[in-house]
Amino acid sequence: MSHRSKYLSVCLLVMVSLIGGASSAVAAPTAPALGTAASFAALSAAPGSGGAVTCTASTISGDVGSTGAAASVVQTGCTISGAIVAPVSAQVVTDFNDAYDELAGVSCDQTLTGTLAGVTLAPGVYCFDAAATLTGTLTLAGPSDGIWLFKVGTSGTGALTGTNFSVVMLGGAPACNNVYWWVAEAATMTTSNFQGTILAGAAITSTGGTFAGRALAKAAVTLTGAALDCGTVPAPIGSGGAFVVGDGSATGDVLFWGAQWAKQNVVSGGSAPAAFKGFVPTSAPLSCGSNWTTAPGNSSHPPATIGAYIPVIVSSSISKSGSTISGNTIKIVIVKTDPGYSGNPGHAGTGTVVATICG
Repeated sequence: MSHRSKYLSVCLLVMVSLIGGASSAVAAPTAPALGTAASFAALSAAPGSGGAVTCTASTISGDVGSTGAAASVVQTGCTISGAIVAPVSAQVVTDFNDAYDELAGVSCDQTLTGTLAGVTLAPGVYCFDAAATLTGTLTLAGPSDGIWLFKVGTSGTGALTGTNFSVVMLGGAPACNNVYWWVAEAATMTTSNFQGTILAGAAITSTGGTFAGRALAKAAVTLTGAALDCGTVPAPIGSGGAFVVGDGSATGDVLFWGAQWAKQNVVSGGSAPAAFKGFVPTSAPLSCGSNWTTAPGNSSHPPATIGAYIPVIVSSSISKSGSTISGNTIKIVIVKTDPGYSGNPGHAGTGTVVATICG
């Protein structure tokens, strides 16, 4: 398949599998070479010894680096799973600055405006001339090797601000290494579920929510009540099956798997069959407006393990005819899963709804 055909196919997949939102297919860029900066989940590469990382009531999975002295990394109720390097080597700073400059020189495929709520984008280079103020859900749909580059402030100035902003990946691409946000000035995320590596020309601040990627800045990095993890990426949709929740129970804390599924989920179209435990085996991509069927006694079992974030079907009607259980798909949401899940229905699968893909 040619390069052009490959991305036309991606665009068609998005149009078929999603309801609403804009879709665009453009040529994909290449990922920047981060060099020795790649191992850092949080890096304050301020000039001289001006680096500072402040972590309060947060978790960071990965290394933390600062150009400042050891005391420049301040922890208050913070858990850091990697190494703390302060000061970092000159090579780390050079590699970060080289990557930042490399992305600054990449040409734009498309200029964006607005909040990006409800927008779906294929791999490519997307630019905001000035500041970007984002909210709602942005969906990135493309192959597992697709690269997305967002540039904010290409006119010379501009900050990135996200509030209740979620980035959802379709197609299995790892956000940490496949999605990049170049920002001329500061980047601020508030109660968002963000994905991608930020390379900021000023400070990075993340308050509440999750940050699946890296926070690499030319100034301070501050996390408060947030979770930063380069490996925290929602599972791709359509990878052998999906879990379900009832439409009356599809906000906040949910139970998507277990022996008590029918008792714990409210379905507006009527009570769900007691035999339904919450899992639908399917190899087809999920889509809002579609229907699903399963025969619990003869169907594949749910996976033995699940990711930290998973797509979940929301159904308003579930019925049983003979050995077959059927339902609809009025919405697809992303659920941040709780510990304790098992493929055995005696070990319930629970979590919290953090984003909506469609519906």
